[in-house]
Amino acid sequence: MNWNELEPQTNALKANLIQIIETIQDNSVENLPQPDPTLNLSLDLLKNPSYDIVVCGEIKKGKSTFINAIVGQDILPTNTQVATSQVFRITNSETESYELVFIDGTRQAITREELAKYGSQVEINSNDEAQFINSKPLDYIQVNIPVEFLPQGVTIVDTPGLGSLYADHEQITNRYVQNAAAVIFIFDPERPMVQQEEKFLEKIFDITPYVMFVMTKRDCYTEAVATDIIRRNEDLLKVFESKCYTAPQIFPVSSVTLSKAGKQTNATTKDKLYNASQFPEMKEELLRMIYKTVGLSRNTFAFSEAGKQYKKVSSSINEQITMVSENDTKEQEEIKQKRKKLNDWFNDRWGTKSETRKKVLEKINELCIGTQNRGQEIVSQSSEMYRRFQSEIDSIGTIQDAQSFADGLPGRLKADISSRWQNLTISSSDKLKQILVEFKTDMEQELISKRSSDEIPLSSHIELMKLTDKDKFDCFRGSYLGAGMTVGIGTFILNAVGIALGPVGWVIVGVASIIAGLWGGGARIRERELNTAKTQLRNGLQTAFAQIRDWLFVRPVDGEEYTPIQKLQKEIRNMGEKALIEVYEAQSTEFKQEDERLAQQQKMNSAQKQAEKVKLTNQQKTWNGIGLELQTIQSDLENIIEALN
Repeated sequence: MNWNELEPQTNALKANLIQIIETIQDNSVENLPQPDPTLNLSLDLLKNPSYDIVVCGEIKKGKSTFINAIVGQDILPTNTQVATSQVFRITNSETESYELVFIDGTRQAITREELAKYGSQVEINSNDEAQFINSKPLDYIQVNIPVEFLPQGVTIVDTPGLGSLYADHEQITNRYVQNAAAVIFIFDPERPMVQQEEKFLEKIFDITPYVMFVMTKRDCYTEAVATDIIRRNEDLLKVFESKCYTAPQIFPVSSVTLSKAGKQTNATTKDKLYNASQFPEMKEELLRMIYKTVGLSRNTFAFSEAGKQYKKVSSSINEQITMVSENDTKEQEEIKQKRKKLNDWFNDRWGTKSETRKKVLEKINELCIGTQNRGQEIVSQSSEMYRRFQSEIDSIGTIQDAQSFADGLPGRLKADISSRWQNLTISSSDKLKQILVEFKTDMEQELISKRSSDEIPLSSHIELMKLTDKDKFDCFRGSYLGAGMTVGIGTFILNAVGIALGPVGWVIVGVASIIAGLWGGGARIRERELNTAKTQLRNGLQTAFAQIRDWLFVRPVDGEEYTPIQKLQKEIRNMGEKALIEVYEAQSTEFKQEDERLAQQQKMNSAQKQAEKVKLTNQQKTWNGIGLELQTIQSDLENIIEALN
């Protein structure tokens, strides 16, 4: 595999696909079936490529250090005690720039020196408002720097670790994996793969087959230990062999040695360290995975969408030609019967009273219940967050520490709870999108199977590469859902959280004032005062959580009859039901238009039928040419697939 040779072929293939899709769009005229929004999406993905290579794994396995090493700069904050708390997106750029990107899409430029301030939990704990500047939740931190080996349009994404002390960090990682074109999963030689990692990998393989395994900290262990752990992990990974783009293999790397190599000026020493890091072997496979992603995923999707429209139009033209042919009355009746059966089947299978629709609505209802349960867990006294604060209170050793804890608690509560609710609403939105995409995709595939003619020459044996859920859902944008879904649901509930946290802050301020009055006295008195301070803090924490639960689950939103969580559930249901209806009605309308067109053509007089047949025959020639071009593109695509395998 030589990307320098394959890249021009891939670029030529992409250019041909763009051209053929635009030709298909131009020739999908009024009397023919119109392209599905997914065809427009495939064209946009080709013209504006964006691929996320997400780096993930358990907490403190060296993900940030690994990324620093492979990009050749100490760009991401690293700490031996505390992990990265935010998502970093690193994109190849000729010029350096750094930005905070907020959940509402707004951006704020920062300096390189400020990256740790906003991305390390150490800094966030000492500056509670860091990730909520102007009360806006932070989505990710964008890093634009020169990265020689990264193709254009490819971004490396650093995520917080699994199993983190901060539960929302794992939710953030899950959210970004949903949009991964490929994943680098990090192990270290400390121990074999655990159950949590295996479950997480099951989720990843539902999203993308492109998963590469890397073992960091190779320099920290002997050859025998590292080899044994690699062998044992590779045995455990065999369960994913059928899902992975290649047989799972773990590539050992010493990020520290690689980083040293990057800083060397002596060429001989540099090469020696570079080879000792074992990065060259890993890099070759990493590039192969990236090239397969860049070269195949969007191209196969675009080819599939173009092929679907070609088949749909070709079938329609054949039916129309039969309807305007004077001597084909038997065939005309067969077409009408066939279309009636198709309409009946469609209504029974996908209509408003169908079992399929009922099952989808049940999934949406389950999502609503799950959202409420997850919300209650966030603000319950059994939550990880509550237990963590209780543990910190228990470990307080002085009145001064109690005072410091009380002073910082309002900001920490605001940051923690807002972050968790932000992740909850985004997660609920993503899950709703997945349910809707599955409904539309299943309906579309069954319709193609029912309508397609065996006489259509275009082969369909090329395996469609998986798109991310975000990519697939974009086909709904502007067609089946309003703007509310495209920017995320439940934004109002974040405001409710902010309102709830106002009185909570005053509760803690009151506790801090009480503690301030406990200073002084002898050793026994200080011990008694410290216990009193801890009791005040526990009571304040309990009151704070009770108030938050009351605001979110008991009190109706001002001027409405629903609580914030009920309003969120209502919004999910309404969005889902609206989308299901619109997807169904769009296809139903297309059927009706086709039936009306065929009926009108059959009623034409001889002269009209002759003129219509000439027009349709010319269209048929054009679309036959499109079919031949698609066959050529298919051959080119197969050659690239073979070269990349």
